[in-house]
Amino acid sequence: MYVPREIEGQVQKWMDEKEIIGILGPRQCGKTTMVKHLIDEMVSNDQLSESSATYLSLDDEMVRSRFMEDPMGFMESLLLHDEKKHLLILDEVQNLPNAGPVLKVLFDRYYEKVKFIITGSSGLDVRNIGGSLVGRVVFFEMFPFSFSEFLVAKMSKRDRYYHKNRIDVGKGDLIDGPLLIDDLNDLLIEYMVYGGYPRIVLMDDLEKKEVLLTQLVTLLIEKDVLKVYGQAYRNDALRVMKYLAHNCCHLINNDDVSSHLGIDINKVKRTMDIMVYIHAIKLVRPYFTTLSTELRKQPKVCFIDGGFRNVLAEDMVFSRDKGFMLENHVFTQLARSSKKVNYWRTKGKAEVDFVSDGVPVEVKAGGKRTRSLMSFIRAYQPEVAYLVDYDVAKVEDVEGTKVVNVPACLL
Repeated sequence: MYVPREIEGQVQKWMDEKEIIGILGPRQCGKTTMVKHLIDEMVSNDQLSESSATYLSLDDEMVRSRFMEDPMGFMESLLLHDEKKHLLILDEVQNLPNAGPVLKVLFDRYYEKVKFIITGSSGLDVRNIGGSLVGRVVFFEMFPFSFSEFLVAKMSKRDRYYHKNRIDVGKGDLIDGPLLIDDLNDLLIEYMVYGGYPRIVLMDDLEKKEVLLTQLVTLLIEKDVLKVYGQAYRNDALRVMKYLAHNCCHLINNDDVSSHLGIDINKVKRTMDIMVYIHAIKLVRPYFTTLSTELRKQPKVCFIDGGFRNVLAEDMVFSRDKGFMLENHVFTQLARSSKKVNYWRTKGKAEVDFVSDGVPVEVKAGGKRTRSLMSFIRAYQPEVAYLVDYDVAKVEDVEGTKVVNVPACLL
């Protein structure tokens, strides 16, 4: 079963442009599946012949060696019998030695005859590649399934209701109409516990889901952490990763992590960098305009996928008391649709969980308006603010700001 991805439309808009399309995202989030689907669509619509598309998995050492032996000769062989523009997909391009300079030469010589698509799961390597391709590449970030995509994959009867009633924080959407969310909340709990990696979503057996998640964590450590730092780094890196999982949606101080774990601070920093680069976590930065009263340095750590976090923390049981599960879910939804997601905290300890493109979003059990949210409203006077819980839905006018209580299953 193929599940349409939310970024497909954005990628398709660039298919007729000369620029290289770069798709970044964690391993097994569906990058390859989506690219192959786009090729199938183009072939079925007579936009492309099967012989005019070539897919290379650069995870395969033999494929990689053949390509690197003579890149120019390889390109010429592609175009030998192809009068139309050729489509070349280089999957897991971070595995290609000197990928940036090589792609720059190939693009400059062949862009009129070849459309290049590259994918990568290591942000550090691919961003370095991008440094050689300034003005030649446009990047897109891909995540595991969003809750919307999850509902499609689960073939839920509530899928249509969700898409009709979902709230777009960036557009200032308000609650409209009666709520039918009990089924959606049941599905939301599964999504928050096991996450959105496609293979895991499509697996019905819960025990097997957990096994697959554990294998995924191991794969990321083997492929990305040990590749850079070697086997001796494994235990310390895993301890830092587990610490971050247990402190999901908390402010993180490298000195505190180093002291608590007894691990050199440079190792702590490197592990956090790696987790960002492999798209496991994002560091949410503070929102501030007043330097004297608002925090402006310390980040909050959130996970790209809740299931990934839960298996790292060995915490696969849902409870409404676990506020970080809901908070992390809200972050993942905001991160897909917002240009910028921050948190807000003053030196007086007033705190709003997220500020999405200037709009405050507070995650609060019971949906009760907090003093901290009121502090933000008085300081910034936003047109709309959101309170997110599981069940509460209402709209109030508070000091000129529309405060919208929205169930998380409609984000």
